[in-house]
Parts: sequence; C-alpha cells; structure tokens
Amino acid sequence: GVAKKTIVVLVHGRPVTFGAGNQVLERVDALFSAFRPGEAFGAAMANLLSGETNPSGKLSQSWPRSVGEVGSGSTPWLQAVRGKWLANKQGSVDELDGRRYDDYVSSASGEDAGTPLFYFGHGMSYTNFSYESMEVREVGGGGGDDDVLWIVRVTVRNLTPVFGTEVVQVYVRDPSGLPFVPFWKRLIGYGRLSLSSGEVGYVDVAIKKDDVAMWHDSMTKGPTLTLFPGDYVVTAGGASNDATLFQTMTVLGE
Repeated sequence: GVAKKTIVVLVHGRPVTFGAGNQVLERVDALFSAFRPGEAFGAAMANLLSGETNPSGKLSQSWPRSVGEVGSGSTPWLQAVRGKWLANKQGSVDELDGRRYDDYVSSASGEDAGTPLFYFGHGMSYTNFSYESMEVREVGGGGGDDDVLWIVRVTVRNLTPVFGTEVVQVYVRDPSGLPFVPFWKRLIGYGRLSLSSGEVGYVDVAIKKDDVAMWHDSMTKGPTLTLFPGDYVVTAGGASNDATLFQTMTVLGE
C-alpha cells in the first residue's frame, strides 16, 4: 500500500492558529503556507509538494500560538513598550532570538510558554544546511550615513543529496542601556545561496551605518539618525531562533 500523508494548504493573508493548543497540527504531516498566490499557484504547489522544486521561502513575521498572544511579547515589534508586557512585566528574554515573550497568555506550557508557534524567518525545505562559520569585517572609511560599516561573510554547507537554496539571515542585537529601545535582535540583512549536495559556499552581506543607526529626537537638531556607541552582537542563521553564529562588534563614540 501507499503511505498516506495529510498536507494542509493555507491560502490566507495573515498568520493562523490551529485550535486549542494547536492540536490540529499534531495530525498533519506538512503545512503549506501559500498566502495570496496568483493564477500559476496550482502548478507551483504541485512542483513544490512533489519535490520537483525545492522551497526556500521564509516567514516575514512571527506566528502566535494563540490569539491571546497578539499584542503581547509574541508579536515581533515593540513588545517591551506596548501592550500586555508593559502592564504586567511578564516573561524573560528568549535565548534563541533575543526577544521578550509573555508566558501567561500562552496556550502552551513549559519551555514553549509564550514563544511563537513559528518564529520570524522560519521556513523549511528538502535540504538541511549547516552554518559553518561567520566573519564580520569592519570596513570604516568615509563619513556619510550610507557608508558600509561591516561586511558579514557567512559560510554554509549543504548536508543532503538535494540541491537547495537557503536565505541566510543576519541579525544584530543592540547594546544594553539605550534610552528608548530594549536590546533585542533585529534583522539587518540577508542573502540567498544555492548549493549542490555537499557543496560549501558563502554570502557576503554589507551592513551600512544607517542599517544599525536609530532615529533619535535631538533637542537641537530634531529627529536625527544616530549610530550609538556600544557593543553590537551580530548573529547569522536560517531563522531568528536559529541564528547561532555570533560575533561582538564595538562601535566607538564620535
């Protein structure tokens, strides 16, 4: 006989939850998120599900475990200064992606409490990639906001017999003690890398000064894009919770 698989195909416009405790997913072999596909979706879906094409898409948002998490720490932006976290001061910093999550609103318990169902940057393929190394090189020079500050080189290996493409994601965690933002990890750049079986390759991601800088309301100049001094932790990986390579870069005050 043929082993039957249950695959759920989502045609949707926003993140989805799957019942109490997301128990529906326990009976599903694969989840295919199509968002708003075009008229060629049928052929594209068939190619992806059959293995004719190897998927490489990544999520551009975190998916909460339950609707109670919406507006709390499990949403990706401003969670330490907006919503339930501010009122209740719950949750701790997640070691995997650097953000702070509420555990009291979650439908899960234990280690999963309060964390997203799927993290920002998550995406699966038929290929397993190994992140071998990361090197951050300081460029310097110039004096404009558009000047390149760092070049991040990430080396990746294809561990499987299947040709695949990976979206390499580079994040930075801001220094602690900044006056107006919590120090969490934010996406700062990315690159695509296609590798054959066993092949090793690298991507170079250029990080400009204004990618790291933040808008600061100066009393004399008004809103100013400012590169604050301090220790910035640069990380790289295949998702925000899988960015395990890291290097600390120090920005000196001007």
